[in-house]
Amino acid sequence: MTPEEVAARYNKLPGFRLVDYHSVALPLWLITFDALVIAEKSHPVVDEFILRAIERQVNTVSDLAGFLGLSEKLVLRRLGTLIGSDLVSSQPGPDRTSAALRLTPKGLEIVRDAARTPPRREKLTLAYDAIARQPITGRIAREAMRTPQQIKQYGLFELPALPGRAPDDMELSRINYNTALPKDARKDLKIHQVLSAQKVGNMARRYREGLMLIYCGASDAEQVAVRFFSIDGRPMPEVDRGFHLNRGMQRLSILEQLKQHRTALERELMGDGDYRAVVEFANQSAPAGDVSASIAQTAKLSAAIEEKQKQIADTKSPATEIQGLKAEIERLRAEKAAAQSVIEQAQGRFLEPQEHVPLFDRALRDAKRRLLIISPWINDRIMEPKLRYLEELLRRGVEVFIGFGITERGPDDRKARQGDQTLGWLQRKAEQYRNLHVVRLGDTHAKVLLMDDRFVVVGSFNWMSFGGFDRNENGVRVVREELSTVVTVPAMIEQMFQRFLSRFDRYIGGVQPKPAPEASSLGKLAFPEAKPTPQPTPAKVPKPARPAAVVAPMALTPRMIATHLGKKPFVVIATAMEKSQFATMETVLSDEVIRAIYSEFKAALPSPSELAILRDNTGKQ
Repeated sequence: MTPEEVAARYNKLPGFRLVDYHSVALPLWLITFDALVIAEKSHPVVDEFILRAIERQVNTVSDLAGFLGLSEKLVLRRLGTLIGSDLVSSQPGPDRTSAALRLTPKGLEIVRDAARTPPRREKLTLAYDAIARQPITGRIAREAMRTPQQIKQYGLFELPALPGRAPDDMELSRINYNTALPKDARKDLKIHQVLSAQKVGNMARRYREGLMLIYCGASDAEQVAVRFFSIDGRPMPEVDRGFHLNRGMQRLSILEQLKQHRTALERELMGDGDYRAVVEFANQSAPAGDVSASIAQTAKLSAAIEEKQKQIADTKSPATEIQGLKAEIERLRAEKAAAQSVIEQAQGRFLEPQEHVPLFDRALRDAKRRLLIISPWINDRIMEPKLRYLEELLRRGVEVFIGFGITERGPDDRKARQGDQTLGWLQRKAEQYRNLHVVRLGDTHAKVLLMDDRFVVVGSFNWMSFGGFDRNENGVRVVREELSTVVTVPAMIEQMFQRFLSRFDRYIGGVQPKPAPEASSLGKLAFPEAKPTPQPTPAKVPKPARPAAVVAPMALTPRMIATHLGKKPFVVIATAMEKSQFATMETVLSDEVIRAIYSEFKAALPSPSELAILRDNTGKQ
């Protein structure tokens, strides 16, 4: 299941509503023990004790029941199995419970083999949950565990150990190793019982992936609850309990972060006319059914359908059973369609946090006529897997409008440069496809997603940069609540499209304005008309000398050249050094070295407009 599917399935707690969700790294320790174990027995423990008691002349059913503390009914049932296996023989008595019992040679050999089996030493490894503060009894595959380096590489939200220390000897002494050892490990190692265990070596810090859902009170936003789930959607109540008992919400400052973000967000959005217009329309639209309940129901039905389909693929049952599963799938699909219709009938409503990413993916896949995205930030990690869908839309002739940029941060800000590769891709495609319109706006806080006449969303979600968590100015991950409103009325969508379109009044430097699409489909665009090319001077007048292609120095750095050529910066630096100029990432290279570098890569020098783009993106004038 995707994080969005899990969040949709559990989008409500009694009295609470979902406000945020995160893919998280749950900490654990791998602990190695030197254990004294008894090998797995070939017969159940009850049978072994009955055989040993009979060997010691406790040889009637009533005597066995009294000696072992078992019911006569259970003793009779187990004796039936032992007699059938030729381990015990019975001599008739006055009744069943007084019949004399004795071991057969085969049964006597089993008792003697069990007595001869000594305990053995075994190295055991347990995964110890650093939040629940208990062993993880379910099996975790080694490949599912992540190292601290991998967590940083994957960009997961790393949760701290609670409390922030490794388990000490006193904490480990409370472990019941017979219940803590996973059943699969017990079976693989053929262990019947763990007699004792002692920690050896160092504990290794590892992580397992999970999902953290954050809820606020439906009537009191000061009430916050946190729940944890595995990546396949299984609730983790032991982690919930440990997080609460060890004051996890206070350690992460979840309530404080939500309050601060909500205050800033409301002030920011309420000052945006686009957002106010959409919210006002949504508040006046016809009320819908219980959309939240329908969203949760849709997610649960999707999971049930997927499970039934797996059963059909894996089953070896007769055709009649397969037909029954198919009929059940059709019934579930009908229920899912009914739940989805409740969601789609809402003319205007607030989006739940987990709806944003699927809606963005749907727009990139299904847009037929137009797609408009306004998002101040661009992040290469978020956009890289989505560019192929964007190019497919362009191939199909869909008009794509992308507005980005904001004025609060300068171009030297690290966040402003996290989308350099995507921006370069968009610039190249804008020259290739006349139906791609890319504009640096620099004046918007509200983020917009509009597809055809199907929907328009205005709110706080950064469509091209938000990856499930945000960071503050110090680089620390924070929780946040997204506020977005969706409208599905075609007339309102068209009105908002024309309103947003008026902002697309200038292009990234160097890209020529494109002719507007047909008025019947998009209406009149607010782009300036392209000026006609000046006619050449008549032949009888001597032509002036052609000016140099570049008058001012190009003043490019290795970082700018790498962005323009799509190369790694260190490759450009190495090439510059080969041309006898020492360089760092921000060294301004001489024009001679710049020409040599472009010649080395068999690439054309940047045009004046491209130079303007590169300087604008890197803060170099």
